[in-house]
Amino acid sequence: MIDLEVNYGGLKLKNPLIVASSGISGTLDLMRRAEEAGAAAIVMKTLFEEQYTRRTPTPCFSLLRRESEPMKSTTFYSFEQASPWGLERYAREVFRAREALEIPVIASINCVSEESWLDYSRTLEEAGACALELNRSCPFSTVVLGTGDAWTEKAVETLELVKQQVSIPVFPKFTPQLSNPVGAALALQERGAEGLVMFSRFTGLEIDVEKERPIMHGGFAGHGGIWALHYTLRWIAEAYPQVKVPISGSGGVSSGEDVVKLIMAGANNVQLCTSIYMEGFQVIGNYLQFLEAFMERKGYASLQELRGVVNDKIITPDAVVRSRRLVVSIDEKECSGCFACEEICYHGAIQNAGECCAVEEEKCMGCGLCIEVLQCSALQWKRISPPA
Repeated sequence: MIDLEVNYGGLKLKNPLIVASSGISGTLDLMRRAEEAGAAAIVMKTLFEEQYTRRTPTPCFSLLRRESEPMKSTTFYSFEQASPWGLERYAREVFRAREALEIPVIASINCVSEESWLDYSRTLEEAGACALELNRSCPFSTVVLGTGDAWTEKAVETLELVKQQVSIPVFPKFTPQLSNPVGAALALQERGAEGLVMFSRFTGLEIDVEKERPIMHGGFAGHGGIWALHYTLRWIAEAYPQVKVPISGSGGVSSGEDVVKLIMAGANNVQLCTSIYMEGFQVIGNYLQFLEAFMERKGYASLQELRGVVNDKIITPDAVVRSRRLVVSIDEKECSGCFACEEICYHGAIQNAGECCAVEEEKCMGCGLCIEVLQCSALQWKRISPPA
C-alpha cells in the first residue's frame, strides 16, 4: 500500500497536491470541485489590503506563444488580480469552506500596514483558516519590496508580526526574483515559519511592437509556464538539505512526472495552478495516479522515502568529468543531404562532403548541439575514449 500522506507544517494532508492561491481557489464552489478532484488542501485566492487589486480588468489572461524554429515556448501571462472581497466577506467564505470541506483551507493575505497584517491574520484564524500563507511576492502590489536582502528583511518582519497574533501555521511565499532564496529560507525558518512556499509567479513584460506599447493593460503582469520548473527544482534542491521545515513546491508543474521531480528535489508537497487553468481540475487525479504508479514501480512505500533522493547525486562544478569522450558521427544511409548540421556546427567540425556531410573528429567538441537542435537520425554519438 503506497502512503501518500504528508505533514505540512502541522497540517495532515492525504496526499501532496495542493491547489495554489489563484482564481481557481476563490470561492467555496471552486474549492469543492478541487476537493472532489483529489486535492489535499486549498490555498484561497489572496486577500489584498490594497483595494484597487480587488477589480480584475478584462481580458486578464494571454498565452504567449513563441514559435521561432527550433525554439518554442508558451507562457501563461496573467493580469488576474486578488480576491474581489474585503476582509469581512473573505472571512465568511473561509468559514463556509471550513464547514463544507474535509480538507484544510489555507487563507492567503497581502497587506500594506502592520495594523492590517495583525487584523487580517487574527480575523481569518477566528474564521477557521487552518493556516496562513503570507504573499509578499505578488506582481500587482504597489509596495516595492526589492528582490534581495530588502525582500527578506520585510518578509521576516511580517512573519514575526503575524506569529505574535496567531497560533495556526504560517507559510511565507517567496518571490522567485531573489539572489539568495536559501538565505531567505533559513532566515524565515529561524523566525518561526512552519513551512515555505517556493515560489510565486515571475513578474514580466510583453510588448506589442506594432502598437509600441505593453500588452495586457499597459504594464507588468505575472507570467509562468512549464519553463519555470527548472528554476523551482534548482532552489528546492539547494534548500532542502539546509532547512528543517517543509517546502511547498510551486512553479512549472504540467505533469505527474513534474510532481515526482519536485518531491525528489525535496518538496514536501506540490502546489498546482497553471495546469488546472489549462486542463481543468481533472489533472489532480491524473497526477496522483502517475505518482502512485511511479512509486509502486520503483518500490517506494512512502513519500518520505522518495523525498530528496536526488540531492546526494547533485555534484559540484569542480567534480564534473570534463574529458572529451564523445564526438558526433554521421550515418550516410540516414543522411538526407540537407546540410543543416553544417550550419549549426559553430566549431566547423561538420563540412559539406558532396551528397552528405562529414565530421572532422579533431574539431568536434562533442557539445551535442547539432543532435539536440536537429533531432536527425543521421547524427549519432561516437565514443572516442572509455567512460570515466
